[in-house]
Amino acid sequence: MDDIQRDHVGTTKTMSVGIYGWRKRCLYCLLFVLTIVVLINLCLTFWLSVALGLHWGSIGPITIFKSHVIFRSPVVFKDGFIANKISSGDQSLSIQSDKSVNIQSGSENKNSKLTIDQNGIHANCDQFQINDRTGSKLVAIDSSQIQVYTDDLSIMSDKKRFELPNLITNSISSDKNLTLSADEGRLILSSNSNIDIAARQTLDFVGNDITIKAHTIRLQNEHIYFEKLRFFDRAKGPITARSSQSYSVCICENGLVFAAVDCRQHAFDCRERNWVCKSTLSDGHTRSIRSVAWSYCGNRIASAGFDAKVSIWERQGQEFVLQTTLEGHENEVKDVAFSRSGLYLSTCGRDKSVWIWEYNEEENDFACAAVLTTHTQDVKHLKWHPQKDVLVSCSYDNTIKMFIEDNNDWSCVCSLDSHTSTVWSCDFDATGKRLVSCSDDKTVKIWHAYEKNNQEGIRSPNGVYPVWKCVCSISGYHKQPIYDVNWCPLTGLIATASGDNSIRIFREEESKQRDVPPSFSLIASNAHAHSQDVNRIAFNPKEPGLIASCSDDGTVKLWRIEQKLM
Repeated sequence: MDDIQRDHVGTTKTMSVGIYGWRKRCLYCLLFVLTIVVLINLCLTFWLSVALGLHWGSIGPITIFKSHVIFRSPVVFKDGFIANKISSGDQSLSIQSDKSVNIQSGSENKNSKLTIDQNGIHANCDQFQINDRTGSKLVAIDSSQIQVYTDDLSIMSDKKRFELPNLITNSISSDKNLTLSADEGRLILSSNSNIDIAARQTLDFVGNDITIKAHTIRLQNEHIYFEKLRFFDRAKGPITARSSQSYSVCICENGLVFAAVDCRQHAFDCRERNWVCKSTLSDGHTRSIRSVAWSYCGNRIASAGFDAKVSIWERQGQEFVLQTTLEGHENEVKDVAFSRSGLYLSTCGRDKSVWIWEYNEEENDFACAAVLTTHTQDVKHLKWHPQKDVLVSCSYDNTIKMFIEDNNDWSCVCSLDSHTSTVWSCDFDATGKRLVSCSDDKTVKIWHAYEKNNQEGIRSPNGVYPVWKCVCSISGYHKQPIYDVNWCPLTGLIATASGDNSIRIFREEESKQRDVPPSFSLIASNAHAHSQDVNRIAFNPKEPGLIASCSDDGTVKLWRIEQKLM
């Protein structure tokens, strides 16, 4: 048995398991090559991280967070950069470009853009505003005005010339000579209180026409000179002065200036009134004349007639001569009005159109600048803004429309709809911020203009022009349609003329509360001012309380309001 076992053990073979020979050598070579590649990658990664400054949470000078990104060195953007906020911390922020730098905010339809290039800094926005460190406004600029919220504004250029169409300020002063001029149009100085003009040496007023509208004029000078002044003699009329010095000057209540060479020989009472016919203008129309208007310079008269024509009369010496005749309306011309600047003349008619004529100084003539057809019925009345070239029209379609020129194109910027019947007339107050209108519905309405950024929070649909809102309605005083209304620029009184033959005067009630709507009360009336319809009424622009009215009874009457009522 043992022999058998030994024979079995002796015949057992041993088998080797694994890779041997050339396969084993190839495997070792592959492992060696992979090791070398891994070491090279590790070396390259370490070198790149050192070269690029890579750290945990940052890429070189760039640290990335969920809410923001920090750059620790100057960065160059090739295709633009979009961000909600850019901050430099306690260091200065520098933005540089070889061409231009554009900073833009907003949507595609409405955005603001700031461009900095070699030609300068350009801001495209609705309003450009500069604030101080506390956030208070210093300068606000938009398309209509420039507002400076500082006590003093100094112009330090060599020319020291400042050109603006309108300037609102409490004081204007100069260390040397102060010149206020208007190259075109009129130079207007207006204030709700007093206007003080003072000079240490000489004060000169130079102009073709100088108009001073004030309740009281005080000339506190030792010597007053009127050069080339024509004196007035009661018997002979105007006479040429023999000297540039006047011994006596009287500014009458009616706004006329009378001078006498010798008070003892030419003394008179300025308050005496003698209304006489100075001139009769004929040959201008072939049918009835519906309306007449004076230019603010007093040198032209325009008349509108039922013959579809507008005649312009020009002063030559003491007479008025027919200068030109304007044609274009299809039928009756209902009203005509000169603009405050003297550059425009407006007409309206039964053909539902409003025409604007522009004055050409070189040719001394008027040319059509625009034909506006926004009304759907007859246009009854026209009124220009007392300070701007803004035109208002009243129509048989129960609406009031406002027109303004923008880029040499006249267009309607707003329509006032509150009356329920024909709007016969309207008028601005002295500031031009309020409007009064009268209608066939026997009501008088007061409209208020809300400018941009007003405290009431009323927004303009276009964001440029003011919004007009009806703030007061006066009714129950007239039994028939109200044909005309006039707002006195001196006293603030409102006069109405009606088809019930009456004239009524209203005064605004004083209120200490700013947010309370205005209210008006009747202070004077005459139920039988005329025997027929009263068509027009107008305050004297120079003498407070003096009113003129005209009627279908063929008369023109002058009325005076008692001083205690004003």
